[in-house]
Amino acid sequence: MPRFLDTTTGCFIWNTDLHDDRYAILSHTWRPADEGGEQSYGEVCKIQATVAEQLRTHAQPEQPPENARALKILKNMTTIIGRMSTLPKIDLSDIVAGIFEHPFSRAHFLSHSNFREIMKQICEDEETVSSFITLADPEACAKIKRAYKDPEVRTRLFTSFNLFEKIKDICDDVAAHSPILSHPDLSDKIVRACEVARQAGYRLIWIDSCCINKSSSAELSEAINSMYDWYSKADVCYAYLADVSEFDDISEGRDSEFWQSKWHTRGWTLQELIAPKRVVFLSDTWDFIGTKMSMASTLKEVTGVDVAVLTGSAPLDSVSVARRMLWASKRETTRIEDKAYCLLGVFSVHLSPIYGEGSNAFLRLQEEIAKTVPDQTLFAWGPRCTLYADHATCDEGFRLSELPGLLAPKPDDFSSAYGQNATPLSAAEFAQRLGWREEEVPPLHTVFTPQGILVKLVCLDLSIPLPQIVPETCSTPYPLTSLCSDCTREGVAHTLGLLRCGPDWDAGAVFALPLCRMVGSGDLPKAYEEQGLLVTTHIPCNKPSGHTPLRCVIVSQDFFSAVTNIHSPPVLRDVFVRRHPLPSRSWSGWPPYFPFSGNSPLCVAPWCADELRAQGYHLSSALGNLKFSEPKGSTVYVTGTVKLVSDFDHEGGQTGREEITIDISLKGKRFPMFEPERTARYSIKHAFHVPVARPELEQEASHAEDAPRDSSPRQCAVFESPCADGGSSIRAPEWVVFPVSGSGSTQAHAEFVLHADLHAFHTPLNVKCLHIKLVPEYDSEDLDVNMFKVYLEISQPHPYEGKAVPTDADSLNDIVINVETLERLMDPPSDNGPTSATLGSSTQLKSKNDIVHTTSTIPTRLCEATDQSISNPDGGADESLGQRLEALERGLQDLQAQLRTPPTALECSAHDGASQTSVPGFSDI
Repeated sequence: MPRFLDTTTGCFIWNTDLHDDRYAILSHTWRPADEGGEQSYGEVCKIQATVAEQLRTHAQPEQPPENARALKILKNMTTIIGRMSTLPKIDLSDIVAGIFEHPFSRAHFLSHSNFREIMKQICEDEETVSSFITLADPEACAKIKRAYKDPEVRTRLFTSFNLFEKIKDICDDVAAHSPILSHPDLSDKIVRACEVARQAGYRLIWIDSCCINKSSSAELSEAINSMYDWYSKADVCYAYLADVSEFDDISEGRDSEFWQSKWHTRGWTLQELIAPKRVVFLSDTWDFIGTKMSMASTLKEVTGVDVAVLTGSAPLDSVSVARRMLWASKRETTRIEDKAYCLLGVFSVHLSPIYGEGSNAFLRLQEEIAKTVPDQTLFAWGPRCTLYADHATCDEGFRLSELPGLLAPKPDDFSSAYGQNATPLSAAEFAQRLGWREEEVPPLHTVFTPQGILVKLVCLDLSIPLPQIVPETCSTPYPLTSLCSDCTREGVAHTLGLLRCGPDWDAGAVFALPLCRMVGSGDLPKAYEEQGLLVTTHIPCNKPSGHTPLRCVIVSQDFFSAVTNIHSPPVLRDVFVRRHPLPSRSWSGWPPYFPFSGNSPLCVAPWCADELRAQGYHLSSALGNLKFSEPKGSTVYVTGTVKLVSDFDHEGGQTGREEITIDISLKGKRFPMFEPERTARYSIKHAFHVPVARPELEQEASHAEDAPRDSSPRQCAVFESPCADGGSSIRAPEWVVFPVSGSGSTQAHAEFVLHADLHAFHTPLNVKCLHIKLVPEYDSEDLDVNMFKVYLEISQPHPYEGKAVPTDADSLNDIVINVETLERLMDPPSDNGPTSATLGSSTQLKSKNDIVHTTSTIPTRLCEATDQSISNPDGGADESLGQRLEALERGLQDLQAQLRTPPTALECSAHDGASQTSVPGFSDI
């Protein structure tokens, strides 16, 4: 139920039945916001409210009932006069009726001098006319009505008096003095559109910019889904071309302003060209240019729409889906979702608009088309080749930016030349081309599932991959025979799914989809492999030339016969195909350019330091080391280090320190078009520094009066912590290459799961995630890389939910230490020192209930033993310490063998400058 504008008064009018009223409609391109934009429904309502308030202050008193009845008689009589069906003129009855619905326009109409003259021609009594006009006297109305019924009076009125022009002048004058249409704030486009429609006899006009209340989602949804129907039921559609002058010469062809008008490139104007029965083109001064019928051939050249559709000699649904998509492929919209919504009427489908869904709107549109329209040309898009028995030809087409699925990501994918000749086939035609009976042809059946799109296809299984079938004589700029081993490493097509459509230039050929399963996708999530087959001849490598896959295949009749004789006959099969493309891989887009134009090739993103500081981390980095290989310097190496430091509370009120050190290294080629090699590598070191007490120094400090309390009488034990999920501390993530359209595309991303604290034996185990990624910044002119920004993010500690554990033990509670063995190792050794046999016999584990100690006491006791040896004045102290540490190392190694715990390292370092001692056999925390 659209909302119309009254062309005489400028008021909005609701219309419940489009079949009862005649109306015009305006098609135009919206002005950008910086040029003033278009006047919305809300803005026009404000103007109408302002006018209504002004009229209310000067309103006339209500007419008595008898006068209201007289005005009704007058309205009916004047409507009859305005109709004047005997004259070959436009119908003014709707306009006159609309004027009498509004007090201010009715008063102006009755007081017009032309109206007084008309009344005199009907009734030559001036007194009766004055009473009729000023007082609306019922008796005067009745007298004039009786006079008008006299045939002689009507004859005199129509023959000796220019009645039609006088009524039209009254209507134009009323509109010109309308307080709304003459308001200075009303858009000139609305005023002129109403004027053009009113002069053509249309009381109502619909303008999309001001007749839709876009603040109402329900009204906007109704308008989007009904707009094609509204245009098709309009008497006339005025196409206003603001960029075409009245002096433009269309005969100049592509150089004319009409050919280059923006109106032909907008998405919404496609349905505004096709749907109306009559389209009138107007110049920037609202002068007549031509009609859709008279300019059908020119419009065919400009827009690609068939002449038969433009002239109405062929219905729209007689055109294939692929060809209709071709018409829209080069058109643009302000919102990406509108690329789908503007085509709803073209395909006779309905969708609920969801602004914000992005390109998913076009996927939803194709789903509705597949469910509604029996036409599989919807799936025949993308680069193609034609297979014959002895050779193959390939179209240059375009390079796909993603590994394709069954549905196209955007309308542009239908812009290839194949769209002009893809024709749907009936069951009988398809059976004839396959040599089957018609009843053997399956129905067009498409089901959308989480595993992909289930399609019932006639499949042609190939015993060898499709790229090997195409012979060396393939006359194509991208021959499939030139594929390298990397191109077929992850998957090649072994099956052709035949579609019920074919080219109109070959009566025996059919379109087919090469179906490919990923076989080497270990670097991709498993969910990608469970969402159906890809539609591609092969999964290409990352080399930029000569390895482009094809998405569509035209199977000629001789090739079909040869393959079925050599390989296997076609079979009917339910196939799951991917709904949407696979996310961009390293082969898509441009390779990264390593000729750095900046001085610092690596830097940490500024916002990362602020976020890390809020989490208690201090950031220090040494980034930006750059060197070239010799002698030609074609290889570029970039290295850098980032260190994160955070303090934490330790036992006894002491403060520990956590350090995360990240080493970054990049390697790439300066000329990637010829040498596309590039690698990224992250190495991480995670350590906890725990303060350890030195009792003898604390005792000395306590005897000294006024001695400052500082950290000098303490040592620090350094505990290296591996990744909590059991993963490697060195990662070489896949280098993802994006089209160089600007900065902000992630190149290499890695994730590490780290221990959150020292309490590794607590249950549950607390971890935190560290994300590292590189984002390039390109030079705006030559597309060189100015630098790579390093993005770092750390999550809050949370319980570990993975299946792996940080050690090989069955449970963290199983990691226990024989306290007696450790105490013996801590005691001073005998004169002969401990032996391996003694240590080995003393490292038998007790049960869990007998173990009351954990390794958290080992660093303190070990450091105490170390301090005693350091402070011992005897010359044999160092030798005794070395023997004890060596024995401790052997004992812990034996203990680890029983606990099945991988060895790590413990470092004891003194803050006061003492030498460091390493015990590489100590177990992790």
